[in-house]
Amino acid sequence: MTIHQAILYGEDLLSESGVEQPRWNAERLLILALKQPRSKIYAELNRELNSSEFQAFQELLKKRAEHYPLAYIEGTQDFFGRSFFVNEDVLIPRPETEEIVQVVLSVPLPEKPSILDLGSGSGNIAVTLALEIPGSSVLALEISKPALEVLRKNSKGRVPAVCGNFVSPPFLDRSFDVITANLPYVEHSDFRNLPAETAWEPRIALVADSLESTYQFVLKTSGRLLKPGGYLVFEIGYGQEERIKSVCSRQKVVSLLTIRKDQHSIPRVFVLRKLQDHSHPST
Repeated sequence: MTIHQAILYGEDLLSESGVEQPRWNAERLLILALKQPRSKIYAELNRELNSSEFQAFQELLKKRAEHYPLAYIEGTQDFFGRSFFVNEDVLIPRPETEEIVQVVLSVPLPEKPSILDLGSGSGNIAVTLALEIPGSSVLALEISKPALEVLRKNSKGRVPAVCGNFVSPPFLDRSFDVITANLPYVEHSDFRNLPAETAWEPRIALVADSLESTYQFVLKTSGRLLKPGGYLVFEIGYGQEERIKSVCSRQKVVSLLTIRKDQHSIPRVFVLRKLQDHSHPST
């Protein structure tokens, strides 16, 4: 089988398995199997694969046909123009989450802002902000110890990582200019409707026992930890806008400024601001 025939073979197999973008996936897997760049593969389309190359390709195709995420197979995922190491211990960064970064880069901040990222996972948000905002001091909070290992690998010492939860984080009041969060917001009833690839991702990073409780705690925690005038920026799921707006309206600690839409015009990121200094935030 030639390289060209192998690509077509992989495309057909993945298409039959219901994998989206089967041609692109087949190419990526062949690149991995051959350990060669795409340019070299396309320069040698008529070269015959040897048995070990074809076997390696078949093994990768089998895994991907089971909807095992390509990002986990490759071990990397791009986010905001950078490559992040990922494995089954962390959620795969999504393009819509880049909206959180865009918001933080667009709001007025002090010269050396202090930033806290709640539920940091792979560290994609925290590390990106540390790199995009020179002079910033970014902290990452993550409850999963395996995820912390991934985060530290991506951080390369740029972002201190703390093991803890967002309900009772170990930080002093009024410590941060910005708090970001991409916390679990998929409800149990909706989990079965997610793409098949999602089943391989850590449930702790995806599923919320109670959507309202999750954001109530985020608002309460942020109201305590933010400096006056500080920003809270967090992601929500599809169709959750009105419910989260209702949660926001039931407290007086941080005020909703705007809701940013993602690349598909779906309301995605809430932007709130602590306008006054409340020592004892209400829920």
